[in-house]
Amino acid sequence: MGDFIMIDINKGRYWDEGITLVSSCTKCSPGCDHCWALAMEQRFKPEFKNQVQCHPERLKRFNTRKPKVFAVWNDLFHEAVPDEFIHDVYWKMYREPQNTYLILTKRPQRMLEYKQSPHRPLPNKIWHGLTVCNQQEADEKIPIFLRVPGKKFLSIEPMLAPINIQLELLQMGNLGEDGRGHRMASDNIDAVLLGGETGPGARPMQIEWVRSIRDQCQGANVPFFFKGWGKWGVNWMNDDNGMIAGSEWMDKGIKKSGRVLDGRTHDDLPWVK
Repeated sequence: MGDFIMIDINKGRYWDEGITLVSSCTKCSPGCDHCWALAMEQRFKPEFKNQVQCHPERLKRFNTRKPKVFAVWNDLFHEAVPDEFIHDVYWKMYREPQNTYLILTKRPQRMLEYKQSPHRPLPNKIWHGLTVCNQQEADEKIPIFLRVPGKKFLSIEPMLAPINIQLELLQMGNLGEDGRGHRMASDNIDAVLLGGETGPGARPMQIEWVRSIRDQCQGANVPFFFKGWGKWGVNWMNDDNGMIAGSEWMDKGIKKSGRVLDGRTHDDLPWVK
């Protein structure tokens, strides 16, 4: 795994360290219905419920000797986050180029507007991600997200319905090359992450939905990372053709639901060497 030996892929992690630079959020997607971050906030800090706060003091955690992959929690592009703070975050990432930074949003329009304003060129180790949960959200947000410059990944979590992104992957992922066969820096999805829902009230994710995304990624030669089934899992058994689903969905809890799909895990992460 090269420099990033701290990532515990076996637990479905695609980062070394998560960092919450923005506290709180507001729901803007069906995938937010059972948000763990808002649930924890309501439980432990009810006085700050829905009060978005920025934490510039936490940026010093980017000062590392050994390279890390940082996942930036919650939504840096929430409407209540000032442009000045977003600028400070990017400036700090520029100043600490030894790390890789994963910046996820459910608000691609603001991400696009910010990245279209004059800034320094994006380092290769800054990745922008979009989270979607169903086809409607994918259709509305992916076209906007594809206009964001730099390296991009799609996070389908929690997956609440079947999603077809084959056209986007084929057009943008497989054909995103210049005339000399080199991958272009924008207008492509460089990886797809997928996971089921966790926590109280979690909704099951169907096997065929996951298989479809896996197959779409394979057909477009786009890396696919399966984070796990979430709270719900399925028993697998062997037959002459390999591993098949053996029973109905079961509430196993996240630790037991696992990451196996058709007899194997899917661990492709382009930022892990």
